[in-house]
Amino acid sequence: MSSVASIALSGMHAAASRLEASAVRVARASVEPSDAGSARPAPRADYAEEAVEQTIARHDFAANALVLRTHARMMSALFDATV
Repeated sequence: MSSVASIALSGMHAAASRLEASAVRVARASVEPSDAGSARPAPRADYAEEAVEQTIARHDFAANALVLRTHARMMSALFDATV
């Protein structure tokens, strides 16, 4: 695997991890039951901040996917030119 593909895949993985972490923070911001059975509020999440974080992660993933796709096309064109 080339370094370009490796970097793009790494960026896609990082973006997916950021999206997952943000989604977990939002999910945990709901009310959780306590040991006594009563509901207590969980740590609050800034929903606007999390929406921005998820949008950035989605765009980062798409940009890295585009790099990977462009790399594949360039390698294909290079291979076709040398054959």
